[in-house]
Amino acid sequence: MGGWGSRTRAWSRARRRTDPAGARGDPVAWTYDGSRAGGQSAVISLATARAWLRELTDEQAALHRVMTLAAQGASPARMFASVAQELGRLLGGDHVTISRYQPDRTTIVVCRWAGRAPFSARRRSVDESALGSEVARTGRSARRTDQARHGTKIGVWTRGPRHIVACPVIVQGRLWGLMAEVSFGPAPRPDGTEERMAKFAELLAAAIAHAESRDELLASRARLALACDVTRRRVERDLHDGVQQRLVVLALELRGLQGAVDEELRERVRRMEADLYGAMTDLWEISHGLHPVSLSQGGIDAALKSLARRSPLPVELSGCVGGRLAETVETAVYAAASEALANTLQHANATRAHIDVRLQRGAVWMWCHDDGRGGAHLPHGASLAHGSGLIGIRDRVEALGGDLAISSPPGQGTSLRVRIPTG
Repeated sequence: MGGWGSRTRAWSRARRRTDPAGARGDPVAWTYDGSRAGGQSAVISLATARAWLRELTDEQAALHRVMTLAAQGASPARMFASVAQELGRLLGGDHVTISRYQPDRTTIVVCRWAGRAPFSARRRSVDESALGSEVARTGRSARRTDQARHGTKIGVWTRGPRHIVACPVIVQGRLWGLMAEVSFGPAPRPDGTEERMAKFAELLAAAIAHAESRDELLASRARLALACDVTRRRVERDLHDGVQQRLVVLALELRGLQGAVDEELRERVRRMEADLYGAMTDLWEISHGLHPVSLSQGGIDAALKSLARRSPLPVELSGCVGGRLAETVETAVYAAASEALANTLQHANATRAHIDVRLQRGAVWMWCHDDGRGGAHLPHGASLAHGSGLIGIRDRVEALGGDLAISSPPGQGTSLRVRIPTG
């Protein structure tokens, strides 16, 4: 009996020296010390090893789901929700919050997940101010245990220990925010919780960095497109107010000379006047192509009507916006429609085209379809892969948060669809 009791006490001491949940320890460490009982060999706890392996598998599966979502280019909001949910379920906590530091070192909660005890309007939010300040000061994980008032599954309010573990989210070397896992109950959070949270924090930081880089790229493209539009308007204004006006004056002077010269010179003056008006027409078309006056004065509806009226190909218009949009949005829609018609004339061998524009679901949508031969993906077509002007149009549209798509089955015409958010 003495030998068995000695082994039992040694087993208990070994269990107390490791995590009773078997979450982070080596399964081989889950043994009792048989050396005090006559040198008997150690016995591995198979149940504990299975629990450890199951938890490791669950952790890797959760990380894989988050990594897959990040690889798909999910929005930050989806990433926040996924990380909070996966972390909360994996750690078995009651609440998980993801907060972002502000310039004054205060935090704003960007995502909150509730597990066993759902949040309600009356529930006091987790007070992370002290812990958040510590994480901001040290840049390291921290934990705290205090007394808090919280609810149970059946809505009964009680008081008890609250355990908070916070982990920093560091994006490209700067402290972006923190994740906090909260648990109500007598037992503190297991050792290694901080390390497990750090794995998710790294994935979240990578997704945030990717989103920020993409936003910066889109913003730079939008600034570039805006600068191009400003330059085009300035050139159009200079041509209209400067060169064209001088040509008009010159044409009037030539007309006045017709009565002061003989018939032979008068005929030469008439030819010079006709050539001058032809040059003025060409200059007007160039100026109009840079930035149409109808777009500046009447908006996208008026500009598309003018575009259809001037097209050598019959163009049917449908739908309308019914008001003014942001200047950059109107310019992008007009440029897309103009490029689509130009490609139809050059490549499609079409007899007519149809343009439809309308506002729906918080965006302006524009469709341009022709009855041509289709096959824009073929060498004769004007697809995005052939270095056509549509590439610049796509860049402009994407810079505004929109997208562009082309459908061109052989023999069935070509359709171009543009969507640009208006909010």
